[in-house]
Amino acid sequence: MMIMESFKPRKSVKRFVCETLISALVSSLILTIIFLFYNQGTWWIYTMVLILFFIFDILFSMYGGIKEYQIDEKGTVRVICYLGFSKSTLKGITKVYLDPQRKVLRIISEKEDRWYPMKDPELFVDALYEHYPQMKYEVWK
Repeated sequence: MMIMESFKPRKSVKRFVCETLISALVSSLILTIIFLFYNQGTWWIYTMVLILFFIFDILFSMYGGIKEYQIDEKGTVRVICYLGFSKSTLKGITKVYLDPQRKVLRIISEKEDRWYPMKDPELFVDALYEHYPQMKYEVWK
């Protein structure tokens, strides 16, 4: 049986949904303006393209948003997006830098060096120390 610890990012679901919808509406508006000026075709084609573009924009935004971080018993960290896909997998974490003002962690592993937003970064770092006691940790001020 695999035990997973889950940690949530700092961005709320409500904020994420609002940002996604605003992004999709702005993109659809731009597409509408371009389509009206350059294509004088039938309205049903225009409507179908607009609806498909709106749906794909929402799905793409959801794929980019982080839903949670999971740490399994082997110390593998999985970054899960809103659609449930594993966005990235971190193994062999060597260094972690915390920026407490922005509440983000810079995690340096064998293959990646990226920034990750965290709601409670200290708890996440404590969980990482259980699996990576040799990991270096530094707080940026």
